[in-house]
Amino acid sequence: MPHGPFAKGTRVSVTPVGQDTFESTIVDLVDNLTYADETSFGDTTLLFRHTLVPVEGGTQVTHRLDISGPSAAEVGPELGPQISGDFDVSMARLFKQAEALANRG
Repeated sequence: MPHGPFAKGTRVSVTPVGQDTFESTIVDLVDNLTYADETSFGDTTLLFRHTLVPVEGGTQVTHRLDISGPSAAEVGPELGPQISGDFDVSMARLFKQAEALANRG
């Protein structure tokens, strides 16, 4: 849930299934091209980037997770797969909702 306009700099609350809510900040947003948000946990920063490319019959979406900071090499190999492991399911739900909204208007 965004805390303000859907724009660069806006804080977003995220609640993964079965986990506590955390906050991210939108750090990059270009309509119909890219969306990125950043979350910090102690000295570790997670950058989630979603890039959209038009293709015949729809849009190709690429997801990237960058883990940085002094502890990245230590926590990344375990944390990365835990976070990205449900991207396909989460994104499928998001795309279904987006499609439903697009078909309304």
